[in-house]
This record gives sequence, C-alpha cells and structure tokens, in this order.
Amino acid sequence: MGIFVEEAAAFITAGLIAAAILLPKEDKEAPAVKLTLGFILFALCLILVAIGVADVALDHLLVDNCAMALIQQPTQFDTIVTENTFGDILSDEAAILAGSMGMLPSASLGGAVGLYEPVHGTAPDIAGKGIANPIAAILSAAMLLRYSLNMEKDADRVERAVLRVLERGHRTADIAPPGTRAAGTTEMGDLIVKDVEAQY
Repeated sequence: MGIFVEEAAAFITAGLIAAAILLPKEDKEAPAVKLTLGFILFALCLILVAIGVADVALDHLLVDNCAMALIQQPTQFDTIVTENTFGDILSDEAAILAGSMGMLPSASLGGAVGLYEPVHGTAPDIAGKGIANPIAAILSAAMLLRYSLNMEKDADRVERAVLRVLERGHRTADIAPPGTRAAGTTEMGDLIVKDVEAQY
C-alpha cells in the first residue's frame, strides 16, 4: 500500500506540474475548481500519449471555451477527447452543425471491445412511424468496420454511399428543407445500400 501511495503521489505531482505548464498565462489565476484531480490526471494521460505521436497537435480547452469555438470555427477540430458529461453536451451541439442528431455516429473505444451507436437516443416520439434518419446508425456501422474490424475499404464505401445519396438530394424529414419531399427510414436505408452494392 505504501508503494502505491508513493507512486500515486508522484503521478499526481507530475500532473500538477504538467497542468501548470500547459495553462496559458491568463488562466494561471483561474479558480482552483477548474483544476480538479480528475482534470489533472486526464490531462496528464493525454500529454503522455500525445508525446509519443508526432503528427498529433494537442490543445487543452475548458468546456465553455470549446463549446464557443465549436460554433465559431468547427473546422479547427479534428477530434475532441473529453469525459462523458462534457462529451454529451458537445456532441449535441455538434449535431446542430451537421443538421441533425440523426447524422452523427459515435464510437466508445478504449477497451477490448468497441461500442458503436448513433449519438441520438431512442426517439420514442417517432418510434414506428418510419421517419427516423438511419444515417447515424449506418455511419456507426462504418466506424465499426474501420476501427474494430480493420475493413477500411468497406468503411470508405459506406461513407461514400451516404455522401452520394445526400448529394443526389435525398433527405429524411429531419434534414429536408421545408416544402420538399422527405424520404422515410427504409427508403433512405435502401438508397444507401444500393449505392454500397454498386461499388463492389
């Protein structure tokens, strides 16, 4: 137990030093509540991982600043790594940028098994009506192909099919312009499947 406490103390101390170095000068006087132990350990782990990856630029943002930056200039972000609650908030915000929650896939990675699912919930208000947007589920399957099954070419085909169907003007109700015809869930899914099949 003594060894664990010693190692943990050294780890936490290193995290405090790293956090102090990383914070921009104007934030060094920030309220202590922003530097929770969880934040420090999370930031340290990110730093340690990023050190070994040459082509990764690592920036630390407070969630309120990240939320604003996501609206002001969303293209500056390639990947956002955060804890669950902030991730839920930011992904809902990002969904609006994409047009609908029905457009966003997600992946929970890090263990032996990945979990892939749409960002949105179950949407019980439209259950059984055939109007749900299947794109998030389809793109989640593409992520499964890419990240868990190492089927890069197949993932590319699925993503390309989604893009082509959208470029041809097909839209489900959540993303269709007012007054235009909206495709149902099955129709949109069938259009994407047909395009995937045509690529083989």
